[in-house]
Amino acid sequence: MATREIPRQEWTTFFDSFSKEHVGRRATVEVTGQDIGDQVEAQMQVFSGISADLKDHENRIAVIVGPSVDEATSRTVDSPTAVWLKEGDGQAQPSLEIRSSDGTATLLTLS
Repeated sequence: MATREIPRQEWTTFFDSFSKEHVGRRATVEVTGQDIGDQVEAQMQVFSGISADLKDHENRIAVIVGPSVDEATSRTVDSPTAVWLKEGDGQAQPSLEIRSSDGTATLLTLS
């Protein structure tokens, strides 16, 4: 499986495309960090989308999973510094790692 960094200037376009391609798939969202360890925020939920809010000096990424809008789980990553895509290879599914300035990483794994 190839891993590549998504340049910041491509985040909005990349997330739009990624969301359209994978909406409705099962997703797991994990957050890891030295202070918090490894925490699962959502497991095997329906992937609704991912977006970057970078306009007007905003700096955050939102990952949304869940069975419906009313029951969705949203993980907001404030001050993201890097986005990495691990591409699926036919058997393994794609995943994203979003790193933030506070040292935490949010992992979105699709199945």
